[in-house]
Amino acid sequence: MKFTPNDFQCEQNEKYKLGEGQFGKVYSGLCKNKINSAIKFYKFKMNNKDEISSSLNQFYKIRQEIVMLSKLRHHPYIIQFLGFSLKPELCVVMERASHGALSSVIYKKSEIIPRIVKFRICQQLASAVAFMHKKYIIHRDIKSDNVLLFSLNHNAKINIKLTDFGTANFMSPSGMKTFFGTKGYTAPEMILYQSSLDEYNSSVDIYSFGIFLYELIAYRRPFHDVVEVYEIDHNVKKGFRPKFYDILDAFYGLLHLTKLMVSMWHQEPSKRPPAKDILNLLLSPTFQLVFGLKMLSSTHNPCDLCYVKKYNQIWIACDDKEGQFVIVIDMENFRFVRKFKIDTTELSQQNFNMSSITTISDKYVCVVLRSFDDVIIIYKAKKYSVFRIYTMEDSHILSISANREWVCLGFLNGRCSKVTLKNFLNGNMLKNLYDFQISALCFPVTSLVFLLETVVWSVGRSIAYCYLKKEEEGMKPCHMEKKVQEIVHSFDKKMFFISFQNSPEIYLHSAETKEILHTFSCRNDILSCSPGALNVDLRVTCMCSVINMLWVGTGSGHILIYEVQKKVYKIILLLTLHPYAKELRKLVLIPTERHGDVKYLIVSTGKELNKNAFGMNTFFCFNGDIPKDETAINEKLYEPENTGESNGKVILVWHVLPTHQYKNLVLI
Repeated sequence: MKFTPNDFQCEQNEKYKLGEGQFGKVYSGLCKNKINSAIKFYKFKMNNKDEISSSLNQFYKIRQEIVMLSKLRHHPYIIQFLGFSLKPELCVVMERASHGALSSVIYKKSEIIPRIVKFRICQQLASAVAFMHKKYIIHRDIKSDNVLLFSLNHNAKINIKLTDFGTANFMSPSGMKTFFGTKGYTAPEMILYQSSLDEYNSSVDIYSFGIFLYELIAYRRPFHDVVEVYEIDHNVKKGFRPKFYDILDAFYGLLHLTKLMVSMWHQEPSKRPPAKDILNLLLSPTFQLVFGLKMLSSTHNPCDLCYVKKYNQIWIACDDKEGQFVIVIDMENFRFVRKFKIDTTELSQQNFNMSSITTISDKYVCVVLRSFDDVIIIYKAKKYSVFRIYTMEDSHILSISANREWVCLGFLNGRCSKVTLKNFLNGNMLKNLYDFQISALCFPVTSLVFLLETVVWSVGRSIAYCYLKKEEEGMKPCHMEKKVQEIVHSFDKKMFFISFQNSPEIYLHSAETKEILHTFSCRNDILSCSPGALNVDLRVTCMCSVINMLWVGTGSGHILIYEVQKKVYKIILLLTLHPYAKELRKLVLIPTERHGDVKYLIVSTGKELNKNAFGMNTFFCFNGDIPKDETAINEKLYEPENTGESNGKVILVWHVLPTHQYKNLVLI
């Protein structure tokens, strides 16, 4: 659209200046209908032949940019071209971004870019690039300076828009040769065009997009550590890429974004994924929510795990052909910090299986070994050293739980017992273990949990409870047919959830009255994703409550995320994930403070990853491969971590979002 001077308002002074380039300045202004605009005024010098030639070249570039913008109008994630004017001087009028270039936020760190918003930014940029390439247009200068920020709110419809189409051009059938771009962002084939007859295509934008991901992940310019600028192009041609081995987020936090980045900056253009495939991958909820991944050896069978809050560690109890082991992972950086074999040489029995592992008093970890007589080993979490050992004669422990005052144990023969935490730790448990009266019913105590004032445990198809201070016991029937499998308290401990053996059903109970508030089944939610699922796949295998949500693991390997509406006691399915090919075994909540916007993580365990967890049409599979910084490896700056065999058990860490954000994982 051609404007007249009356169609826009702009004061060309420092107060309203947004930026300045080689050929002009950009000012804030208003165009007709009071639309906030960015107005770029061009300056031409024509005092001699060289300046006239330069100005003509500039004019052709301006005309080219206007043509590109007009062809790309109305795409939501491409800056809107509003018009141009020839008087009183040549200028282009575009919409104005409220927060300027994304680079200013990345490098000035004036605001935190929430982790999940980074994926939304990438989705929107991928959508813009895919649209351009469908129109046979190559941008040739994708970088954070040319991505304008509109909002950092995950609920915003528009977060960013791609701008600066001065270097853009139409693709010819045979390709392009002209060099454009910015050092550090330019694909190797664009650099090489000067010394060969080879031509390049739209894959140069994919390369630059990959470098843009590096900026989002590392918060630094590509090749920031290269002293001589001319060395950058030389390094790129040789296959070197910006280093990321020292960026924790690259391996723990934004793991899959890093894997995508590495695939996008591949030296061979034909091996870079097209923009539409990148967009499909970025839209996968699993791709966005996986925070970390660890492969264990195929010989390790993780039976249980617990979280030690004081030291921010997870302890994983494993059976192995060589015995029983505990693997400790630091949740600050998701690195293995210790692996030790449980020493049973001084015990009277030698044949053990790992039964369970539980945090006690946030300083100790209790391991239960199964044999003819079960053994309880209490470890000091800080030193990984044995603190106390109990042998439970003729007793098999199925469940154990603790609060700040009490430890409760549930047994195979139906006994449920309590002991003070003090006696449990000082070696006097066996003499001071008190059995609840309801324990005489002989139903295995598969689960028990502490609420605010009571302890609740399973009794066949019912639950039993005891008010610890009053020593008042009671019992409530639950299911007409199924036995209780697991009891999990809600985040605020005002409710609790019950799952049943070989069942897709979950019951919601009041912690105060123990009455059933709501019942629901996961059956249809699983079948809607996996129509061919067998009955064994439809069962609930584990649960984890966080804030106002319930995460549910299933025999099919799904994770079902439900919102729990407490006032009306309604359960709403928010999201279905399918990370494992076989049953999901455990879900554990982890509070975190490392990331400002990430408050909670959930750790899951399972045997085999579902390679199609990102979707059937995505270009790479969900697997245990960890991205390797080849540049850093070549320079012997670090060795890639040995994450185990490809067919081993898998530990996944998930980003827990607030309930209102799950619907925004996919662009509308």
